[in-house]
Amino acid sequence: MVLQYLKKTGAASPEVLMKAEAFVRQGYQRLLTFEAKGGGFSWFGESPANVMLTAYGLVEFAEMAKVIPIDDKLLERTRRWLVSRRLPDGRFEESRSPHSLHVGDQQYALTAFVTWALLSAGASATEVAPSMAYLMDNLDGQGDPYSLSLVLDALTLVPARRNDALRLARRLVGEKKARGWAPRGTTLVNSRGSPGQVETTALVVLGLAALQTEPLAIRDGVQELMKAKNADGRWFTTTATVLALKALLADQNRQPTREPYTGTVKVSVNGRPAGEVAVSEKTYDVMQLIDLKEFTRTGDHTVSIRADLTRPQLFSTQIVATYYVPWDLPAGPLAPTTGTLNVRQTFDRTSLVVDDRVTAKVTLELTGQASGSLVLLDLGIPPGFAVETQDLEALRTAGTISRFELAGRQLVLYLPPLQERRPISFEYRLKARFPVRASSPPSTAYEYYNPDNRVQIAPVPLEVK
Repeated sequence: MVLQYLKKTGAASPEVLMKAEAFVRQGYQRLLTFEAKGGGFSWFGESPANVMLTAYGLVEFAEMAKVIPIDDKLLERTRRWLVSRRLPDGRFEESRSPHSLHVGDQQYALTAFVTWALLSAGASATEVAPSMAYLMDNLDGQGDPYSLSLVLDALTLVPARRNDALRLARRLVGEKKARGWAPRGTTLVNSRGSPGQVETTALVVLGLAALQTEPLAIRDGVQELMKAKNADGRWFTTTATVLALKALLADQNRQPTREPYTGTVKVSVNGRPAGEVAVSEKTYDVMQLIDLKEFTRTGDHTVSIRADLTRPQLFSTQIVATYYVPWDLPAGPLAPTTGTLNVRQTFDRTSLVVDDRVTAKVTLELTGQASGSLVLLDLGIPPGFAVETQDLEALRTAGTISRFELAGRQLVLYLPPLQERRPISFEYRLKARFPVRASSPPSTAYEYYNPDNRVQIAPVPLEVK
């Protein structure tokens, strides 16, 4: 998505474009390793493949094909595999119960998503006709904005269905809520709440932008997406972030010409100037940072922002606060612990000598309702230690973990969804490589498609003599 934006706007140097293309090519090669034997894609490349993940991958490949060369045979055989899974009445269903995907009772949404994916990857209207007929025959009985938004996006890719798409677009615009559009339950990737709202709103904006209709609804939807962005520039989950970027690109493509966008933005704290940013045609879409640390004092403060711009409707701001507290103190009222995920990590000893092994024990428990989302454990590897990967391979073979990755000083574990009040525990070993006195890096556990449900694990001091 970013590379498409950079190429369209010409906002990057050749060096940046080369680096971005290298990342996309690397991602393409990694995705190929998840193709299952017999066709299709799955969470970790195992057979049989998942219908939902195969369609998701097909969309990814189609997007990549806009910026780098993609093997046409890959797109063809992936489309062919998906079509082979279609039921006689045009529906698609998930034959397995894949991690974190909520598709068992959402066959209508799944069918709409697969149809959209096939069309996005070059399938003809004739090729998807049975599924399109199923979607249209059952359209009136559907009341979920998320499912309807997927149907809208599929319809926009079939020129002969433009009138159907326009009718559905008007229906969705009439159902817009204060914060855009949201699923009635969960999305196909099990998102609800804010991530679900972002996914659904982005899908509606995509459809409206493709039809070049309802400009006020598009503007409101884009504004809601910008409001929902996290302080680190993401939208909660991978899927929400990708769909939000797709929607923003679609909105930009909808506006081929731009009026001049110039002016200044001034920030003050308690009446004192804190910074000023000049906006021009070259910098209007560049994020500008103003550091307010010199104004940080205990008590109440007033931050004022004045924007004198030729196009103020495109201007957005975000105030981000960062703070730290000692590990032995509660996080405080600014960051209450409301999650239902509990994680503990202990070491069988904290003092050892070079070449000794220390056993780490991890226990996870879900105290609230099971969401069906897989869990990610991002465990910090203590300095001077190496993970015994044979222990992790054994855990993967036993099904305790689904996959593990070693990334620098972090060990990333993918775990199957947890069941309420049914804790799981496992152990792995680390080898002390050289003398050191240090603490294990902070570790984090969170649900993949519900990242707000997360917990941090405090560091543990270790000594190797």
